[in-house]
Amino acid sequence: MSLWAASLLLCISRAAVQDSRPAPPASAIVLEEVDPKTAGIDFEHNMGKSGVKFLVETMGSGLAAFDADGDGTVDLYFLQGAPMPGCAPFDSRSRLYLNGGAWKFADATDSSGLAHGAYALGAAVGDIENDGDLDVYVSTYGFGKLFKNRGPAQFEDSTAAAGISAEGFYSSAAFGDLDNDGLVDLYVVNYVEYAQAKANPFCGKHTPGGRAYCTPHIYNGGKDALYRNTGGGRFEDISEKAGVARAGRFDGKGLGVVLSDLDGDGDLEIVVANDSCANFLYRNDGGMKFEEIGPIAGVAFAEDGRERAGMGIDAADLDGDLRPEIFITNLNAEPNSLFRNLGKLRFEDAGGVSRLGPPSVPFVGFGCALVDWDGDGDRDVLVANGHILDNAELFGDVSPYKQRPLLFENDGRGRFRRLPPTAPFLTTPRVLRGLAVADLDGDGDPDAAATASEGSPVLLQNRSTGTGNWVRIRLRGKPSNAAGIGASVRWGRGGVESAAECRTAFSYMSASQPEVLVPLDPVRSLDWIEVRWPSGFIDRWNSPKFESAQAVLEESGEAASRPSR
Repeated sequence: MSLWAASLLLCISRAAVQDSRPAPPASAIVLEEVDPKTAGIDFEHNMGKSGVKFLVETMGSGLAAFDADGDGTVDLYFLQGAPMPGCAPFDSRSRLYLNGGAWKFADATDSSGLAHGAYALGAAVGDIENDGDLDVYVSTYGFGKLFKNRGPAQFEDSTAAAGISAEGFYSSAAFGDLDNDGLVDLYVVNYVEYAQAKANPFCGKHTPGGRAYCTPHIYNGGKDALYRNTGGGRFEDISEKAGVARAGRFDGKGLGVVLSDLDGDGDLEIVVANDSCANFLYRNDGGMKFEEIGPIAGVAFAEDGRERAGMGIDAADLDGDLRPEIFITNLNAEPNSLFRNLGKLRFEDAGGVSRLGPPSVPFVGFGCALVDWDGDGDRDVLVANGHILDNAELFGDVSPYKQRPLLFENDGRGRFRRLPPTAPFLTTPRVLRGLAVADLDGDGDPDAAATASEGSPVLLQNRSTGTGNWVRIRLRGKPSNAAGIGASVRWGRGGVESAAECRTAFSYMSASQPEVLVPLDPVRSLDWIEVRWPSGFIDRWNSPKFESAQAVLEESGEAASRPSR
């Protein structure tokens, strides 16, 4: 046992062994829809349409895919809108469904304490007290809410006691240990100035049905919030002194956030996708001090020097150099952005050369995920699309309201091809918003769930033909945060090294189970695997072999050391 008693929970699942690269190339990626009603999920999102076009109605709501009851399966928490002035009342409860296995879920909303009636937008999950249970923060149009998990799946509203009851137009949120003290902090993205949004100015045409949702250009951006975890379930608002409370006519307006160690120095940077203004990249200078370096780093603007309307965001290594790239979804007529990591917090716009940008031009992108769907060792890209304007044709917009999702396959070097829209999921136009990724059926590979802006969610079972087996890694940290959020998992196989961060906040207003899914060879082995913890220590396992398809292994690594920084 390691002196630094960090534990690693490995849940191993077997997958089919099959050649995934026939010639001519045909994708091995298959994401098959599961009927939510058959799965026991009767949730229907409602925008709360008023008829007078409140901006919040365009946002949709996200979701959280996380283990709410601690039984090892991933549950689903869907966020709901609320009636805006002029809208008829409806059931505005957000809904929690517990996973019973085999794609069967049971509604546990009323007993869970999560059935609040606010206009819920985004979710973040993290273990704020290191007690082994994942807690939930819900960002709202109004006052955000923090729910402590008293287990199993019993939550209590601890917003006021925690000291985070600020009012705003909050979108995405993220838990992460930003000062490496073993406690996860909370970053909350603010969209536009709340009072202006509530005033709901007129936009559009003075003709019947001609009113439109206003663009963000007419609003001031809202100040993001950073709450430092001081222990005991309490937080301190350090937004101003940390340097992240930027707002104004041409600043802010954030929709997506991701926390990632972009420069490999052991602490997390903050990247915010802003709508119609420059994206933020906050360099972590230590001691809860951040410097916004987006323009210098090369992620604030597109390669033509213009800002784009960013919505969703993710960060992960796409080209095999172990450095995380940044991917951002944008409005139609603006290609989605891929910023390739050149090292030392320098990036280049590679949306064109990667072939991720041009196919996205007709689409309005929201939720996104950089995920190895087919187990071939590289990350592919999934994007959930849907327009904002339900009457876009009145304003000369040729992009439809309902749109198909996009799925791109990685060639292993960071160049992609869009998979043809053949499967039902890729051919069905919808208005999608949130997207979360987790192993929902317990077979070890990644599945997904997406939310619609009005209507039923989408459940996706991964039926891809991988190259071998999978290992599902859940971390238990000490002295690092208990869920291991922000830890880097690295592994070697056949002389090739790969890396992934244990992350929960990415995509658009959604949260995913903090875990890492690692594809294995047909005999379920790796040359080595190691965890680089936020505390600075490394645990390593040499020649690990996973014997059972459903085995659970809990132990510390064979070696522990402090890396040089």
